[in-house]
Amino acid sequence: MALVPALASVFGDPISGASATASTSRVTIIVFIFSYAHHWLA
Repeated sequence: MALVPALASVFGDPISGASATASTSRVTIIVFIFSYAHHWLA
């Protein structure tokens, strides 16, 4: 899933310490919301 690293790089450097956790959490939430929305809009 190449989209996740791409989104992570948008919200912050995914390799740098504390921001990596925050970026991953945000990306996870975004992916979840997109999946949920797609499920209902499809």
